[in-house]
Amino acid sequence: MSSVANFVYIFAVRPFNTKLYNGLEFFNEISIMTFSYSTILFSDFSPESELKIDMGWKGTLLFFSTLFLNVAVIVFLALEKIYKAIKNLWENRNKMKKNDYPRKDL
Repeated sequence: MSSVANFVYIFAVRPFNTKLYNGLEFFNEISIMTFSYSTILFSDFSPESELKIDMGWKGTLLFFSTLFLNVAVIVFLALEKIYKAIKNLWENRNKMKKNDYPRKDL
């Protein structure tokens, strides 16, 4: 129940600064809610062991896909920051080189 409330809160309020963070949190909440509601199939409600095995593999796939997506976003954002820092250093280096040469108009 609290997962549904958190899902509605994230969808309505959009608490993070960027669309990417809000979308990632939205995806994480959907994954948690899907896995939580599918755990009922592991109880005695469903006597079929084949169904339990299939749902176990699907839960594992859901977990690793969520993990992969989150790690991919973190790596992408880190590489983007590194690229911007290197680009900024390169531009500053070029500006410094231009200022080091003596002017001919003096």
